Amino acid sequence: MKQGLAPLHPLNENAYVYERLSDSQIRLIRLYADEDHQPLQGEIIRTSIMDAPPFWALSYVWGAAPTSLDADYFNVSNKRLMITPSLHNALKSIRNRGVSILLWADAVCLYFNRY
Repeated sequence: MKQGLAPLHPLNENAYVYERLSDSQIRLIRLYADEDHQPLQGEIIRTSIMDAPPFWALSYVWGAAPTSLDADYFNVSNKRLMITPSLHNALKSIRNRGVSILLWADAVCLYFNRY
């Protein structure tokens, strides 16, 4: 492992920790507006499936799973969420400079193998 890098997992203080959903909730990503050279930032919100605000569903190729040595990150509420390079590229390409957007992306919103 390279010096200064540590795998991100729930015990790491910098890692984003998901909150459980009720049976009627979904997660959405609010991708903050920013310049292209800035890191991806936003928030993950929980909302009722029946009262969800309008959002875009993102379809992309997953690609290889990230590792702590080559990971891309989505910064969520001062925490870091490891994402695949393909999701990182997709989010960077649709990020708007003037307004935040609300999205659903399976790798983030479903939280596979965890809840």
